[in-house]
Amino acid sequence: MLTLRDVTKTFNARTLFTGANMTVNYAERVALVGPNGAGKSTLFSLILKEDEPDAGEVLRDEWTTLGYLPQESEPVGEETILDVATGKAGLIEELEKILRDYESRSDVAAPEYNEAHAKHDALNDPQAIACDGYVCGVELFSKRGDLKIALDGRPFEVAPAGPERYRYTFFPKIRGDALCAGDGFDIQIQTEAARRDLTVRHQGARLLSPDRQPADSLDAPPVFRLLGQSPERFRARGRDFAERLAAVTDGIGYVQKRFGARLVEHVDILAVGAGDNALTLRGRRQIWFYAETFWGESIPELRVMAEHEALHLAVDEVGLTGRTAIRAFFAELSGYDLLSLERFTLVASGRLTARANRPTSAASPLLAFIDERNYFPGMTGGHAADNLDEFCTSLLHTLLYADHLETNLQRRVSARERTRISQDLARTLDLFAGEIADFGTQHGPPRPLNHAAADLFRAATQIATRLSPVVLDDTVPTAPSSSDL
Repeated sequence: MLTLRDVTKTFNARTLFTGANMTVNYAERVALVGPNGAGKSTLFSLILKEDEPDAGEVLRDEWTTLGYLPQESEPVGEETILDVATGKAGLIEELEKILRDYESRSDVAAPEYNEAHAKHDALNDPQAIACDGYVCGVELFSKRGDLKIALDGRPFEVAPAGPERYRYTFFPKIRGDALCAGDGFDIQIQTEAARRDLTVRHQGARLLSPDRQPADSLDAPPVFRLLGQSPERFRARGRDFAERLAAVTDGIGYVQKRFGARLVEHVDILAVGAGDNALTLRGRRQIWFYAETFWGESIPELRVMAEHEALHLAVDEVGLTGRTAIRAFFAELSGYDLLSLERFTLVASGRLTARANRPTSAASPLLAFIDERNYFPGMTGGHAADNLDEFCTSLLHTLLYADHLETNLQRRVSARERTRISQDLARTLDLFAGEIADFGTQHGPPRPLNHAAADLFRAATQIATRLSPVVLDDTVPTAPSSSDL
């Protein structure tokens, strides 16, 4: 908050102090004691920037507010002595004038308005930390490793960071996302003897769409929010902003109507941080788009991406990736040997580590066939071979447009691949349809989402059967059942 580094000051040929060093941290209380003429007032004049040191430097945090009550002072108005001593005298009025000026022009999204608002809040609540921007991660360091630190009740991670030093961290799962969509959050620091609450204010998510709250209706669009930039400036980046917003809305709406369920409540666009992607999180009815993706992709691609991300949430809701038989089947399609460690890991956990060995056999061409880049003309996305979740999502995306199957099989693959794809697709549809029905039976009354998914697989099975005249014999491997594993 305040640092004096190797400060030297001479007054009337008399050296008051030389090589002085001092650091005052947040919430510390420090008393400066010395006889008359020792240089206390001169030191304060350096801190207040009323005078300059002969050598060294005085560093102040730009968000630090200085209050100073001199020995002799002229009246400054109706302010109290406390207002003068705490540095509020005149500053609050100045900030309020700035706020009123921007509010009268309806320009409350301007960075200058947000900065003035944050400083105004900090003056009224000096115990809070006010940030000009939004917080996307917190790191705290301590000599103690037994602290219990939480953000709005969610615990920090702790790890050693050197000799007698510990690092406490809290970061969102989505890179560049805010720790809190609102305009503030609390950090609780607990020891055996005491607890301290630290309030942090920041600029949370700002509305991009007119609706303030998500609705339950399938026809209601999701609420679009923006992080890291004023909505006015973001909209002004491109003339086709409304078309892009509509493409994402239409893609989400199409998936929701096909499945008869509300899947997405919020779409957050991250304007800060590099990224070219759209993401979801399990258990969250939300999609994140990076600004580079929102503006950089074509409008048709944005719609396909929105469908794909909404389908990720459908995969989660239906519980496809948790089924043992589906995991084993994906391992087989990927080319992993029946007794390989990778196959065992996939079946047990549903995912592989970054250090997993490559498959011993060639993957099924079905994985590439259902990639969006191959299935939808002109598209560039799709990662069906990357992991089980992507495979299930791209498969559902293919089935939403099952009427394209025949055209794509005839035009986009060779005759040899067509036979293998038809065989593997028929087996896939049969397995998934059975697993969805079984999942619904084991988890209570069937939900509309499960009914819709089952209907999707049944309809696609009829098309795949018509396209595949090849009869599967006993030599074609099938997915093992749960009991076999």
